[in-house]
Amino acid sequence: MIFNYKNSSSGSALLLSLLLFTQCTKPNTDDDFPKGDPPPVAGGFVNSSEVSPSNLVGYWNFDGTLKDNVSGTSAVGTNISFTKGIKGQAMQGAIGGYAIATPSEAVKTIGSYTISWWTNSPLNTNGIVGMVNFSDTQGFWGNLNTFFENGGNPDKMRFKAIFASGGSTFDFGVQEVVGRWNAWNHFALTYDGIDKFTIYINGTVAASGTRPGLGPIKFTNFGHIVFGTVHFMTSPSLTSGSTNQDWASYLTGQLDEVRIYNEALTATEVSALTILEKQGR
Repeated sequence: MIFNYKNSSSGSALLLSLLLFTQCTKPNTDDDFPKGDPPPVAGGFVNSSEVSPSNLVGYWNFDGTLKDNVSGTSAVGTNISFTKGIKGQAMQGAIGGYAIATPSEAVKTIGSYTISWWTNSPLNTNGIVGMVNFSDTQGFWGNLNTFFENGGNPDKMRFKAIFASGGSTFDFGVQEVVGRWNAWNHFALTYDGIDKFTIYINGTVAASGTRPGLGPIKFTNFGHIVFGTVHFMTSPSLTSGSTNQDWASYLTGQLDEVRIYNEALTATEVSALTILEKQGR
């Protein structure tokens, strides 16, 4: 049957009903935002580059290069390549693979700091796996040591950081992360220049501790920044304090978005970095 809506009052009523039904069932787009104009996260940030830019003293995004985007100098890679990252590309590690960067004076002389990065690692079954490390040319441990510790299993990774100042080391134990192998994880370490260290994992405080009276950090014999292993696993070793060790190994996953600040970021700022970089911003 064909209705003549032009001459039918019932047809007009039907059209009105359909129009009202369409308006009532229109998708809710209140959360939509124009492309290029994303909503801010806590702290008012819309891009990771907005987090404390004046305090950023080192930044390696590994977008097909080992260049520090702050100083403009490039690291030297051994048996590494580039692959898809959390944001752009990332450094792809391998057994025997790592990159070595010469720290700028701005990095070597920081008294307080934040070091943050992303890692996507397969299950660690072959000794400790270094990520971002500051060497000490004479010490067994470096000026900063970060690695996956021995003893992990398919359901649990074990992260450890060993801090140092003036030749003394500070160890706040192992932080366990459940179910996060083969996934991107964000790590951030801060020191406030007075006495407090904080470890963040995926934007949340995992551990903190103080060393009363410590004052500004004093790096000792700071030679290089090492990406993808610890400083005694390079060839040759970057320290006279140790040669290669059978219980240490290399990151065979990916490393991305390494940032060094000369201040301790706030919890809000660390959270913003985690959220924004994960979103590719």
